[in-house]
Amino acid sequence: MRNLRVMTIVAPVIAILFLTTSLFAQAQQADGIAAAWDVKNKMVAMAADVGRIEDLLRRVRPAEWIAKGAPDAYLRQLESSQTSMQLLIEATEKLAKDPERLSVALDALFRMDNMDLFLQSLQQGVRRYQGPSLADDIVRFMGDNARHRDMLRQHSVELAATREVELKTINTEAQRCRMELARKNEPETQAPPPPPVRRRKAK
Repeated sequence: MRNLRVMTIVAPVIAILFLTTSLFAQAQQADGIAAAWDVKNKMVAMAADVGRIEDLLRRVRPAEWIAKGAPDAYLRQLESSQTSMQLLIEATEKLAKDPERLSVALDALFRMDNMDLFLQSLQQGVRRYQGPSLADDIVRFMGDNARHRDMLRQHSVELAATREVELKTINTEAQRCRMELARKNEPETQAPPPPPVRRRKAK
């Protein structure tokens, strides 16, 4: 009897969760959320494009700049640029494996912004102490990379909007489920017995 009661309570919850999951999948497709395979292909392309900066960074020679009077901070900027590039590539690989995780998408976006900040500062040193040709190549790379940033930003916004809808739907369904379970668990009320019939005494 107890097991039957537990199943009576659990079954509606499982059904609601199944229905909610199906609705989320349909909502993602209807609202234009990128499919997992599409995001994976874009991450592979992004990683390949980001890897191009490695060849440019190999041509940067901050040690020679320092000999010409440049601050040694450019050495750290070069190292930071190389590190940020590797972290961004790792972030794109994580997003390719788990494209529907908002935290992973935001991490990739932040890594890209961070890399661009280091490259922007580094290219100024390149232009001043090494020459405009390499600096222009770095700027061109940053411009080409902007489309990947726009894609990451759009994907993050879409994921955030989807998660907000999911939370609202879960809260609504949970509230409805609680009310339904409370109604089923209420004890059945019996109608009060009719008042006794008083017989009139015969005169």
